[in-house]
Amino acid sequence: MERKPKYMNMKKNRRDISNKSINIRRISISICLCLSVILKLGVPVSAEVSEADAYYEIGTGNGIGTYDYDDLLSRYRTNSIAYKRNMLEYQIQVFNSNLEDENHSNINIQHLNVLERIEELEQAKKALIEYKKVLLSQKTQMVTGSAITIDNTLADNKQEQINEIDTQIMSIDSQLLQYNSTKSSVEVNLSEARLSKNISSFYSSHQGMIENEARRKMENDFLKQCYSLIIYQEQLDYYKAYNGYLTVLREADSIRYRYGLVTDIVLDADEVNILHNQGTINENVNSYKAEINAIKNDTGIIDEPIIRLELFYYKNVYDLENTIQEFIYRNSGYQQIRNYISSYQEYRDTAKTSSYTSNRQTEARIEYYKLQKEELEDSIGAYVTKAVNSYEKAIISRDASWKELQVKNNQYNAYVTKYKYKRASQLDVAKMLYEKEAAELAYYQCCYDIVIWQDIIDNCIYGEQ
Repeated sequence: MERKPKYMNMKKNRRDISNKSINIRRISISICLCLSVILKLGVPVSAEVSEADAYYEIGTGNGIGTYDYDDLLSRYRTNSIAYKRNMLEYQIQVFNSNLEDENHSNINIQHLNVLERIEELEQAKKALIEYKKVLLSQKTQMVTGSAITIDNTLADNKQEQINEIDTQIMSIDSQLLQYNSTKSSVEVNLSEARLSKNISSFYSSHQGMIENEARRKMENDFLKQCYSLIIYQEQLDYYKAYNGYLTVLREADSIRYRYGLVTDIVLDADEVNILHNQGTINENVNSYKAEINAIKNDTGIIDEPIIRLELFYYKNVYDLENTIQEFIYRNSGYQQIRNYISSYQEYRDTAKTSSYTSNRQTEARIEYYKLQKEELEDSIGAYVTKAVNSYEKAIISRDASWKELQVKNNQYNAYVTKYKYKRASQLDVAKMLYEKEAAELAYYQCCYDIVIWQDIIDNCIYGEQ
């Protein structure tokens, strides 16, 4: 890992989204200077920061203390209804898997009982046939000395026994016919039940993987919620500074209008721009409030918190191929497709069916899931490549935007000094202020991107952003 130099760590202390202090003064200058305006002036900005200031603080606090992201995450895991509901959802899938297992066991027991009964009937039939052979051999003749005599009475008794045996054999054959028919039906049901059991067993055998994957995705969404507060704050700062510039410009154009230098169309355009910008400010404030209320609801925080968010100033180095393989291995969807393939292959090899269409359907399913597996491998590979490239791009952009921010800071401070000595107008200062805020917004947008992409890559979260 590569740690950035000290100048990259800049504390941004925000106590209230609406409380960035700015001074309003009205001054008059000559037409030669082209302005007599109202401007929200800032104070000179220092770029000197310390190593310990690598965080962004936001919120009013109301005396309840400060929460860092780990504090919020811990409370989120405990209090979020959506988080707990999702965890229960995967437990229910495990129970469904267990039910499929029980169903397969019941059908298997039924199958074994049928096989046992068929074996009993076949053994009984075999014994009757052997006994019949004995009776037939005894019936043919009785030998007394050298004479052969036929005992009609004995012969009649044996014939009755033989007839009874034939009747019993016929009854057994009828039962065997029924049980063999039942056996075929049960074996089909058993094959289907085994297939369902194998498919659903994925949820019990991979329960930990599935729950961890869902947990990582939900926590990444929560991470975005928290860090988006930085973007809302910086956007508000920018739109407020821009509003100050538009106000100054409108006042300047009003003076120019009185001297006939511009038409009323210019004044109307100025007013429209201010109204649009004010609408954007209101929308931004509402989005911020909605986000902070969602965070409070999910974490169980009642009062207005101070939230301290760490900014990452070190760089992770990722081996692309290893990272792709790690994403594939930890992707539950990929493992589920593999389970589909093995389940249908076993079904194809063991299913008791002679249906040509059913066999072709099974082969088609196997081929379909093999292609889906390859497709997902390609998709994950492309996604990880994009994620790593986006992360590295965000690192480079952050370094560049930091330098640009320093330039804008210096320019703004220079114009504040010039204005103090009447060498620059308030419009110049207002313009430099909103340009500085724009550079600051760009810088923190890069910081946001770094935090989110790093979390996605480190936790193998597929399909986000």
